[in-house]
Amino acid sequence: MSKKNGTLSQPHSDAAASLVTVGAVVVVAVIIACATLHRSQLLADARSGNVLADLKLDGGWRSDVELNTLLETGADGERYPTPCTIPRVPWTDAWAEDWPPPRTPVLFTNYSNGWLAGERWTKRGLREEPYSVVDVQASTPAGSLLEQKGKPHIKQADISLRSFIDRMEEDPGLPWYVFERRKALQDVLLADIEIPRQFGGPKEALANSPWNHLFLSLGASRAGALFHAHAPAWNALIFGKKRWLLFDERLISKEHQPLITALKKMGKPTSSNFSNADFLTTEYRTPQFQKWWRSHGYECVQEPGEMLYIPDRFYHAILNLGEAVAVIGELCAEGPGCNSAGKTQICQESVHCAMCHPSCQRHFGCVVGSAQKRRSPLCDAYRT
Repeated sequence: MSKKNGTLSQPHSDAAASLVTVGAVVVVAVIIACATLHRSQLLADARSGNVLADLKLDGGWRSDVELNTLLETGADGERYPTPCTIPRVPWTDAWAEDWPPPRTPVLFTNYSNGWLAGERWTKRGLREEPYSVVDVQASTPAGSLLEQKGKPHIKQADISLRSFIDRMEEDPGLPWYVFERRKALQDVLLADIEIPRQFGGPKEALANSPWNHLFLSLGASRAGALFHAHAPAWNALIFGKKRWLLFDERLISKEHQPLITALKKMGKPTSSNFSNADFLTTEYRTPQFQKWWRSHGYECVQEPGEMLYIPDRFYHAILNLGEAVAVIGELCAEGPGCNSAGKTQICQESVHCAMCHPSCQRHFGCVVGSAQKRRSPLCDAYRT
């Protein structure tokens, strides 16, 4: 798949291509016209009180015009429009179950069409049972947001999902978010989504699939993880928008000094209010970084209904452009008999179960900075 055109090409005649193109243009034009008319009617109805705008348009989750202005306009008035260097490809279940996943980031459109999550995961909906009573943990990019003293160390405190949303409402200026995968929450999420077989679905088969790490991502505007990497993952956005920055982990070397400098500056946030917005309005804009980034980086704004596929060993950072709700699946071979992964000797005893864990990835030389200089074939076998 080419980064430039982002299409999955198949052989066909020029005549057929012309007919398909003309037909597609007509269909798209009709869809856009209908969507525009429908949205205008919804807005008019909302203003007149006929319908609830939060349920019909954006799920009640806040947008952030101020943040978008900040990211696209410099102090001197210079414009910084957001580029998109990630190809968009329509998702189709017709692809084989053992399809070769993309080797670079791809945005799949219409991925979550028909999911119940689009109806149920509104701000009002997640404040009601069964979602509201599920316990989660809240963080900011700088670390844990809510902590309680324990012995012998400090651990994060639980908070109900409803309480988290209430507190997010009370202080919308703090970039806090939930990234949660405990089983009680997964069971609730699975009732509202349809996972394709390419990612371990259907839901009944997920437990025995290496794609069995399922997360809820819910956060305020400006929330989002700093640069990090892990096994392959998919991120389906239900509400809101997300700005993504990605690059191949193998580029972390001395000859890529602009990246190293940027990562060091992001490595130690100075406050709980730190977010990727700080990076995008400072280091990101420097000529040195931009010269490097244009050749090596990937970025785009993800829209609702789209799924971003993140390949193995791709570092990525995320910024919520307003409040956002998403569900994520990660490739991680964890299952029955693997609960002790991470303990002594687990890397040797149960490779299939352990390859998700950073200690084992370092042990087998899968990641940069490993004491083991030789990369094991297991890294590729388990896509880590």
